[in-house]
Amino acid sequence: IEQNTTLRTFTIDLTGVDVGDKTGVALAKAIEQNTTLRTLAITLQCTDVGDTTGVALAKAIEQNTTLHALTIDLGS
Repeated sequence: IEQNTTLRTFTIDLTGVDVGDKTGVALAKAIEQNTTLRTLAITLQCTDVGDTTGVALAKAIEQNTTLHALTIDLGS
């Protein structure tokens, strides 16, 4: 998604997926650098997300200037 120039909405369900830091940081980088993304929905139910990935995602969301809507589902 990093270099995609037509993507407006991105939904990713990582339920039950062990997202390692390498994958999490790569996803964060793609979100941060995408210049067309308007809506982002991430489902992280029962997912073990480490601090490095969490911080990278937070920074990416903060830095993305085109993002208007964000949904993060952490489950219960």
